[in-house]
Amino acid sequence: MGIVEFELKYYSSIFIENKNRKNIRDADDCIDFVLMYERDHRQMEIWPQIAMLYTMCMNYLKRNTSISDDPIMGQGRYVFELVKLRYEYKQQILRGHAKRNGFVIV
Repeated sequence: MGIVEFELKYYSSIFIENKNRKNIRDADDCIDFVLMYERDHRQMEIWPQIAMLYTMCMNYLKRNTSISDDPIMGQGRYVFELVKLRYEYKQQILRGHAKRNGFVIV
């Protein structure tokens, strides 16, 4: 399984299927995941799931924090590069989580 598929299943289990406990950190991490892959033409088949995840995470953040609008969209390439660095760090953590749970990430 690729890391993108693993992350999609991980965040879907939290926010769509309600299998795991939700928290603000996971919602924020999921928003970073969405921002990294929402316009990636290699991931077109998962765009509908990504859009649903984005909506659910933003609604969760709006309900549980003082965020009232999208904090990232429309702020340009500089902000994208900051999100990319943060996302790569989080992806390393998820790779370790996947390996501990017996997944083979390619």
